[in-house]
Amino acid sequence: MQIPAPITQDVQRRIARAEGQLRGIQAMLADERDCRDVVAQLTAVERAIHRARLRLLTAGIRYCAQDPALGEDADEFEALLLRSS
Repeated sequence: MQIPAPITQDVQRRIARAEGQLRGIQAMLADERDCRDVVAQLTAVERAIHRARLRLLTAGIRYCAQDPALGEDADEFEALLLRSS
């Protein structure tokens, strides 16, 4: 099943942002920054990845709901959603 390009582009931007945050965290660790600052950034990365995953899953569910012929895909996305929570 194909997800519309604007949604995949949004997810790619979110992932790229998370990659940048991870590189920043590596630098923070190398610079021996305060643990609280590092944990705060790790939490931000975790939220960014979570939002990217939700964006993709909700788009897939919405796409399946628009086309009843894709019912099997809807079941698959429901299973993915349950596994990802």
